[in-house]
Amino acid sequence: MGIPRKSIQYEINEHGCHICNSHKVIEGNYPCITINGKMTPISRLIFELFHKPIPPHHLVRHKCDNRLCINPYHLELGTYTDNVRDMLKRGRNRPAKGSQNGMSKLTEQEVLKIYKSKEDTRILATKYKVHSTTIQGIRSGKHWKQVTSPL
Repeated sequence: MGIPRKSIQYEINEHGCHICNSHKVIEGNYPCITINGKMTPISRLIFELFHKPIPPHHLVRHKCDNRLCINPYHLELGTYTDNVRDMLKRGRNRPAKGSQNGMSKLTEQEVLKIYKSKEDTRILATKYKVHSTTIQGIRSGKHWKQVTSPL
């Protein structure tokens, strides 16, 4: 693989995941980088730099189930069948909700605060480091229904 032009930056979460915060999330919800004119998930680059080349018909799997994670010790090589087996074993075949979703930037407590807040949408978006449409979705009941809707 080639050398990336933009440096890769990340924050370490409470699970030891290295959450990439320097690149756009695309290609199946993975942070990606352009190498030799081709978009590539950063996890593939990291795996090859720290471990070995990825053989044909193999993919990089996340032991932590967090697609944003680029910690080389959370990445392992496998086949599509291995990945599906992991998904079923770990119960990932059901959509994760709330803070259990690896893509979530908010906790249930933060969502309740946002839902009840009278502050301006843009101020809340900046405060919680999310897009203003996320705040609007919470307030309208479109997102995080399991937290904001009465039982």
